[in-house]
Amino acid sequence: EFAVGDAVQRPQPGKRFTVPAVVQRKNADGTYDVKFADGHIEKGVDQEALLTPQPIELAQGQKVRSRPNGRGKLKSATILRRNNDGSFDLKYDDGLEEHGVKKDSLLGEKPPSAALIEGAMVENLDRGKQGFVVRTNDDGTVDAQYED
Repeated sequence: EFAVGDAVQRPQPGKRFTVPAVVQRKNADGTYDVKFADGHIEKGVDQEALLTPQPIELAQGQKVRSRPNGRGKLKSATILRRNNDGSFDLKYDDGLEEHGVKKDSLLGEKPPSAALIEGAMVENLDRGKQGFVVRTNDDGTVDAQYED
């Protein structure tokens, strides 16, 4: 069972990928209205047609990327510790330390190629937008569709 605001994945009929969405409403008949990154809303989706995304765990010593103080270019860092409030303390490769960085400000150092399959959720921090992979290219790059 899902709640309003839950992140879900919606398999695409006849395709081999899922598309990320957010539950907008739980209907009286047990179906859900979901909103996709492109703004499209699908109404009356059966619970069995929605998947729960796999959570990404972050741990001490893991390499990540973040923007120091939330600004500037992405920099590589190592997680020093996870704080009781769920934030993280980082040490950037240039020696700078930052404390209390929120999880949603962190990206993996180099996402595994399996994570970059069609339908995987991606974020462009330079543009401040979320979207999903629509095509993987032979050269290792991906084409992504972002919300407007």
